Amino acid sequence: MSEDDQSEPAPVIPIPEWPDDPMAMLNKMLAEQSASLHLMFYDLRDYGASIFPDAPGYAQAYIRLALRAQSNCRAALETIARADQADRVGRAARQGDADDRA
Repeated sequence: MSEDDQSEPAPVIPIPEWPDDPMAMLNKMLAEQSASLHLMFYDLRDYGASIFPDAPGYAQAYIRLALRAQSNCRAALETIARADQADRVGRAARQGDADDRA
């Protein structure tokens, strides 16, 4: 580095801790994906609305992307619910098998 270059090194972004349980990891990943898609929906919707007077064709494309993000957000939340339900059923079945063996 030269004397003129006084820039700071890029900050290190810590990697979040992931749970060891595969179901907990799946839930965390899908919840974060859903939150990101939710924010994308609002950003794309707002940008599409702001450019509509000048470029309605581009605005329509942004609105479609916003709706796709919203749909994927819903799908991620539904997947969390289905996975959680399947996990509960599986645990109940394993518990029942353990009770039968005893």
